[in-house]
Amino acid sequence: MTHSHAKRTRVKRALVAVAAGVALSATLTTYFAGASTPSKTRPAASPPAGSPQMLAAMQRDLGLTTSEAQARLVQEADALRKVRTVRQASGASWAGAWFDAKKGQLAVAVTSPAAARRAKAAGAVPTMVSRSQVELRSFVDQLESGAAGAPPAAVTGWGVDPRTNSVVITVERGQSDADPFLTRARALDPSVRVVERSGVQRQQEGEGEVRGGDKWTPGEEFPCSIGFAATGADGSKHFLTAGHCTDDTGQDAFAADGSKIGVVNGSVNGIDGDFGKVDVNADFRLKSTVNTYGQGANVTVSGVGEALVGQSVCRSGFATEFRCGTVTAVDQTVNFISKMVAGLTETNACSAPGDSGGSYVSGTTAVGTHVSGAGGCGSADPVTSFQPVQEELDFFGLTLVTGEENASGTGNPGGNIPTDPGTDPGTDPDPGTDPGSGTDAGTDPAF
Repeated sequence: MTHSHAKRTRVKRALVAVAAGVALSATLTTYFAGASTPSKTRPAASPPAGSPQMLAAMQRDLGLTTSEAQARLVQEADALRKVRTVRQASGASWAGAWFDAKKGQLAVAVTSPAAARRAKAAGAVPTMVSRSQVELRSFVDQLESGAAGAPPAAVTGWGVDPRTNSVVITVERGQSDADPFLTRARALDPSVRVVERSGVQRQQEGEGEVRGGDKWTPGEEFPCSIGFAATGADGSKHFLTAGHCTDDTGQDAFAADGSKIGVVNGSVNGIDGDFGKVDVNADFRLKSTVNTYGQGANVTVSGVGEALVGQSVCRSGFATEFRCGTVTAVDQTVNFISKMVAGLTETNACSAPGDSGGSYVSGTTAVGTHVSGAGGCGSADPVTSFQPVQEELDFFGLTLVTGEENASGTGNPGGNIPTDPGTDPGTDPDPGTDPGSGTDAGTDPAF
């Protein structure tokens, strides 16, 4: 795909909410009611009580009790069920959404009183704002097209924040090299917010000696982590991983024990995303589980879904094993110096080199594969990014391998859902900061 194609895709998603009408409403109604003939990747929904291993990880990483973790998963599932309906009902007034953990409810931003009334009637907490998501995205598109010039290494990325109705540019703390770019960006949009972070995200291939059940190695390069198993329409076997791990198409792929697992055969690694595909040998068995590294039984994936800002997620990779956090932003553009990658979801679940390509789940729902991270698990403010897995499946024409025993299991609603009418980008800035006040020096409230 080209950059212009990626832009058209994002614009199309933003406009579907306005134009889809009755057809989309019927599709979503059928999806959430549960299809009469459920497929492998569209299981019937059920209360997301949470698997024991995920609840344990949420207690460790989010500081929750068992009952609080269970309640949060139920609340998040309810928010995810409502967000698509509210988004469509809001039409051109839609300005984003997030999960309000304190209230345990879906929160949305809209630009009209009528849309606010419809959102409230649907069970969401509305906030009136001045700019729609389409308007905010237009400024992001300007940045990505180079209207403010090429970003220096000190500019780590940008994206829309629905909670402050602004575009946030993230920069490395204490680096003045970003100032000229920020000046040009503010000339395009004076309300842009700047958030400083400690460290720069790096795509996380492995380095040195490592351990891990989810480890795989592309040729003689650094090892990465397996994301999710998937099948083609012809029954062929594959797994999804990071695109920067698969950029040498045709090379052999090796399992953790050194045996040949397959051949690298697909990579997107640039503005359109960071995801890849490995074709798996016929003698390997595809499994629907995600490694929890000794924290009880492994997670059996029951479906695939989107991630909402504020939602809890857990990630698995051989370098740091099974770690949990919350989604802090979606549809973000990250600057990796040598390239920019758009459409990523950011979290504060820590990671390290070697975790690239690994799995992200919410409950038992697959939501993404690991791309990058900064800060590490010893940091007070880690940041990680993942590629939404539905986009990977759609791009390669694959179906996620799921476990039928969890078709009525514990995850948030899953399934190969229709393309969403827009995304809910955002970061987690200090709610007390004036969106037009400039740099939030010395703080990184997103994490």
